[in-house]
This record gives sequence, structure tokens and C-alpha cells, in this order.
Amino acid sequence: MELSAVFDYFSLPLHPILCRARNMKHRLITNILTVVVILLTVGCQRTQVRLASNPEEIRELNQQVLKAANESPDSALLMINSLSTSGTLPDYRCDFLRAKIYAQSLDSLWLDSAIIIGERLMTLDVTKEDMAYRQDVLEMLVNACRQHGDDE
Repeated sequence: MELSAVFDYFSLPLHPILCRARNMKHRLITNILTVVVILLTVGCQRTQVRLASNPEEIRELNQQVLKAANESPDSALLMINSLSTSGTLPDYRCDFLRAKIYAQSLDSLWLDSAIIIGERLMTLDVTKEDMAYRQDVLEMLVNACRQHGDDE
């Protein structure tokens, strides 16, 4: 294809529908390229997060989250989600904190969620091996069931 043919093609008056379709195609390509660049940038800058394995660190994180839950349960749940996605706390610990926050509520849906999460936590090997953790889960379950008021 000659260079003059390319210029002639772009200089032709196009129907408005064709112009709109062409603009939409350019916009779609631009959006796709922007998303790819953002994903590559975020993926390349990700750093490895250290898992909190020290019992003191875990206890301190638990206390911070529960203190935030007294003021605003929604912000505490956001903190738990960020701890879970960053890998700072194991998933079972994050689930326990979620259940504990849900168990402090008077909303029956939140209490049901606390009971369901607690029952699932009781089936984990970690809960069977660590007696202190098992006792914490059982206490949370008992409190949630008492507040729920059903005979479950």
C-alpha cells in the first residue's frame, strides 16, 4: 500500500456512524493498554510481606483490630481484609477476627455469620492442634449463640 493511499483514506469524509465506531475502537485500545501498563507496574513493584508468626505480634494485631471494632466495626473489617490480602495474618486468624466482630453485633445476620465461621474454624487442623486457639473459637461461638437467642 502506497503512502499516498493511506493519506487519501484518512482524508475521505466518513459517515458519522463509522467515525463513532472508529473512535470507540481507539478508545477501547487505549483503555486496554492503560490497564496492561497499570497491571505491569503494580505487579513489578509488589514486595514480599512477612507473615506475623510471633505470638506477641499476633496478639498485638488482634488487640488493635478489636479496639478498632469497638469504635467502628466496618473499619475493623477493612483492617482484617487488608491483613488477609497482604498476608500478614493467616486466613484462619483473619476469619476468627471477623467472626469475633460479627459476634459482638446484635444483628441476626452478623450473628449467623459468626456461628457459620466459628463452626468452619472448628474443623481446621490448626484448631484441633492449638488448644488456646480452640478455646478462643469456642468462647466466640458460645457468645454468638447466646446473643442469637435461638436454640442452635
